[in-house]
Amino acid sequence: MHCISGEAACDDHVSEVLTPTSSADTPGRYIHTCQGLTTVPQNMETSTLGVILTGNRITSLPVDVFGSLPKCHSMDVSYNRIQTVSIGAFNGLPSLRSLILSNNQIRHLSAGVFHGLNSLLLLMLKHNQLRVLEPGLFTGLNQLIGIWLNNNQLKVCKKTLFSQVLLLFHAQQLL
Repeated sequence: MHCISGEAACDDHVSEVLTPTSSADTPGRYIHTCQGLTTVPQNMETSTLGVILTGNRITSLPVDVFGSLPKCHSMDVSYNRIQTVSIGAFNGLPSLRSLILSNNQIRHLSAGVFHGLNSLLLLMLKHNQLRVLEPGLFTGLNQLIGIWLNNNQLKVCKKTLFSQVLLLFHAQQLL
């Protein structure tokens, strides 16, 4: 897949291959890439291990949008048009270890938006429009070892937000 400036430009064969699946080739994966989706598909199998929704036109992640995916360990919703991520959007994802929200249009994340993601190790927020990171944004993410914040518009950010983080990528940021 090739994505340019947040717009997906997918090869024809990629769109055909990457569809919702639980086949032997990709057991427990829900892959729906470059399909022009404007909302997150509902009723994914609770046995889903990973979700890839890249290159769509999703604009928001409302409360409980992913339902209950207790086994899901990776989620990629990059290269969409996400502007709003509601507190509670990630409810039902207790096993999530990797969350990619890069290359969207997110300007603000409220403290508590990542509540319940106790297993999260990696968080990618690069190439968004974030300006301020609220105190408490990463509270409870005790397993978190890496955050990517490069290419945002951060103006104010306290280093205490990252006290437990081992890897912080923030090129050209005021941290």
